[in-house]
Amino acid sequence: MQAYVARVVESLARLTRRIPVDATASRSWARADDVRILWYIQTYRDLPRLRKALARVRALYPESQILVVSDGDPDPAIPAICGKHSASFSLRPRLYGVEHGGELVHRILEAFLATDADVLTKIDPDTSVRRRFALMPPPTDRSIYGTVQSAGSSRAPSIQGGCIIVPRQAAILLARSELLLSDRLKPPALEWAVDARTLARARFGLTSSDQTLGWACRELGLDCRHHPEVFSRYRPSLMDAVTQRGVAVFHPRFEIGHLANPEFYFSGLRAAVTEALTGRGDITLE
Repeated sequence: MQAYVARVVESLARLTRRIPVDATASRSWARADDVRILWYIQTYRDLPRLRKALARVRALYPESQILVVSDGDPDPAIPAICGKHSASFSLRPRLYGVEHGGELVHRILEAFLATDADVLTKIDPDTSVRRRFALMPPPTDRSIYGTVQSAGSSRAPSIQGGCIIVPRQAAILLARSELLLSDRLKPPALEWAVDARTLARARFGLTSSDQTLGWACRELGLDCRHHPEVFSRYRPSLMDAVTQRGVAVFHPRFEIGHLANPEFYFSGLRAAVTEALTGRGDITLE
């Protein structure tokens, strides 16, 4: 029992520490200011959140390309707000239905590869971009980056969808393979749905961009790796909001409505206890 308590305390303490960026630097990283970033934001009926995300990204990255894709939402206010922030805009049919499998992610990669950017940074409208990145993987890297999460009995790794960073070489390998267009990601196979939560999502009629991308990476032998300046979790957490203030990108952005949800006060603590018990540094899907 004493050892368990010590592990929990250490896990909680680790959450409060900011890893010095210089300590993570190696030949596998590039200076972020030397890398051309494409910011990709997908939106659907969340205009107020999109406004905040666009304004923040453009303020921090006046030189970067931004592409906003409306996943079936024809609201004319979306292209208007994109124009205000010099962001490109595209309206397409809704692809989040489970019947589309990984096509949504394949389209993201195709849009990225049609630009001259070195690295794709896909964020959600409720993602908080707090500062500029110091580090980015080089475009020749074959891994994808963000906050590693795991699901199912096999602990299948993927990158949490609030911020997914894909170097150009990884995108080329994924797009050329066309694995994300495979019927293995569509009903009835649904090979991306590996636990109760992802199966419930599929039954609700939705696919998953992070899980389908994680599946394709595993099929190709591409790694999912932590980015030290990203913290992304599916559900909001008071502990995360307080302890992860030093990261460049945080998901989800704090909203007043979170205070009315009892889970907001306990989900981060539960994750820390889980980490202490398992000894794993990745986030288990909640």
